[in-house]
Amino acid sequence: MSTTDPVAERRRREAAKLGAPRYAVALVISGAVIALGAGVLAAMLLGFGAMDEFTEAAPFPWPGLGMVIGLPALILGFLAHTGFARKYTGRPLDYPLVGPLTLMLGGGATGGWIGWAGWFAPAGSRPGGLWWLVPAGLTVLAALSLASGAGSRIRKRAGRRTLAEVLVSGRITAGEATAIPDISPESNALLGEIVVRFVDDAGTERWVQRLGQWKRPELPKTGDTVAVLFDPAAPGDTNRIWIGPADARTAEDFSRWSL
Repeated sequence: MSTTDPVAERRRREAAKLGAPRYAVALVISGAVIALGAGVLAAMLLGFGAMDEFTEAAPFPWPGLGMVIGLPALILGFLAHTGFARKYTGRPLDYPLVGPLTLMLGGGATGGWIGWAGWFAPAGSRPGGLWWLVPAGLTVLAALSLASGAGSRIRKRAGRRTLAEVLVSGRITAGEATAIPDISPESNALLGEIVVRFVDDAGTERWVQRLGQWKRPELPKTGDTVAVLFDPAAPGDTNRIWIGPADARTAEDFSRWSL
């Protein structure tokens, strides 16, 4: 028997680890591994492009080594980066600076240009024809991914400001989870859509659908009571509605389930 709420104690321990320097260092290292793996794979591809398929000369060894080095580095780096990002932010698929896709595209673009320059090609050759489109395309995609990530972070900051405003002037009421996906037996977390019914200040029954994320111990079931924070001046504005655990009262509580 304990005099301390174990769920609250677990949350406190997890919150104390957020933003830990060791996770920041791990994110930098794993991100570099992603970029390196993608760069080696792209350089390998351009190295193959420089080979004359009719030559009898032995191929330069780097293209073959690319599969041995690049692909494992890319996969392991991706898994590690995703895991450390979750420990750093406390949220799945939430990256403090740039995500693995941007790192992969940026590393691939860099390696692609190096490969196109002929560094990993057979002696005296370099890719011809339209092979330059590979690094050029990766460069464009990396820039678009970087811009998209920056826009997403700007929207998240704006959402946090709105949440703080609604916490001051809004209402918190009890809602009912009317639909939520089932979690697979082997999964520890769920990303999906929840449907919640609540009644606003005017007595109008409303339903709101929100994409969310839940750890297994916190996952509500259909029929469970949840907390709904909404703006009484605009109860139908889904951008000003947040869903949280039944005891949610703070910005941290209501942002815990949000993507």
